[in-house]
Amino acid sequence: MRASATLVTMGLALVLGACGDMAVEAGGGVAPDASQGDTSADAGLSDVVFPGDDVNEQDSGPLPDVPTEDSVAPDVRTLSLKEDPVFLVPGAVAERREIALSATHAAWVERDAPGEPERLMLWALDGASEPVDLDAPYLTQPRQLVLTPTWLFYVDDRYGDPDVFGVRLSDGADVAVVTKPGAQEHPTAVGSLVAWQDCRLCVEGQPQVPAIYAREMTGGSEARVTDGVEPERRPAFGTLADGQEVTLGWLSGATSVAALVDDAETVWDVAFDVDSLALASGKLVWRASKSIINPDSMIPSDVFITDAVTGATSSLSLHGHVEPTLDGAPTASGSRVAWIESIPGAPAEQRRVRMVDLADGGAEPVQTVTQLVGLSQARLGPNHLAVTAPRPDNDGLSDLWILPL
Repeated sequence: MRASATLVTMGLALVLGACGDMAVEAGGGVAPDASQGDTSADAGLSDVVFPGDDVNEQDSGPLPDVPTEDSVAPDVRTLSLKEDPVFLVPGAVAERREIALSATHAAWVERDAPGEPERLMLWALDGASEPVDLDAPYLTQPRQLVLTPTWLFYVDDRYGDPDVFGVRLSDGADVAVVTKPGAQEHPTAVGSLVAWQDCRLCVEGQPQVPAIYAREMTGGSEARVTDGVEPERRPAFGTLADGQEVTLGWLSGATSVAALVDDAETVWDVAFDVDSLALASGKLVWRASKSIINPDSMIPSDVFITDAVTGATSSLSLHGHVEPTLDGAPTASGSRVAWIESIPGAPAEQRRVRMVDLADGGAEPVQTVTQLVGLSQARLGPNHLAVTAPRPDNDGLSDLWILPL
């Protein structure tokens, strides 16, 4: 592995270090992949002002009065919690996708039927109330949701290309986090601190070199976190080093993963092209990009872990003997990590979700979900594992299935 540092990355590391031992749960993209956090995270971040140009801080459009998360009335479109012996399933019948989790709530994208307008929904995971429509305006294709106790961040194309927006849960305000030219996507967040992959400097016809930016939403300006010549992609908040302090990681170039360690950027070179990342319990968990050179030479999209201290890499999944398309991007919360993987010898639509606890070594899954057919997305929260899968009783449209842990 190799190490380098910049003033910006060092500053961000110090900000994250201010979280101390709050044991903030965090996650990413995709993503990547979703993040979670304790509300105490905001206390250590609220006074931070990043250097750099201000971004568009205006609301993304007029918004009617929206009740707060704690005082919402039931949505008239919903019915009651569906009865399921294993999973929590939100009420009503709708097409649902793009789920995100915090310690107490789930958020997702929903529409009544294909072609109908989409909406952002919020639901308390205790099942005591109905899902609530957040009434975010001008949605075109909301995706890549990230939920914290205070914010729901997401990507949308309402201005013609991907930008990052946020719904402040205290008052329902929909705010433009960043709307620069080029694509801003794959947000990750902890508390009110959000980071994303930014391609504002990508020039048409030239190699695409995205960078990582971040912004503290309680009054801070945006800052560029990375300044290298390599493409920096897919940021993810999570835990490294002592397993308690929240830090930021990302993909560096085609075959490296990076993270802030001891106030500096540290880069680990790995043997495969990588396309997603999660941080959990001192480990960098990443997925190798799938590649098919010819029918007899396939590189499957397996999930690997790299130890942040030793740099040693090992495999969490190995499917060289099956079609290399089915292992999903890893999702993490605390010391747990989960992903969708193929089942050897089973049809393509037969997939399972595996979850392991890296604090216990992660050798064997602590949870395996195989009850659902056609799994398409998995997200981990501090207390729940959520997946999307088709509903046979709703013309095969996707719905949410949330497993208490």
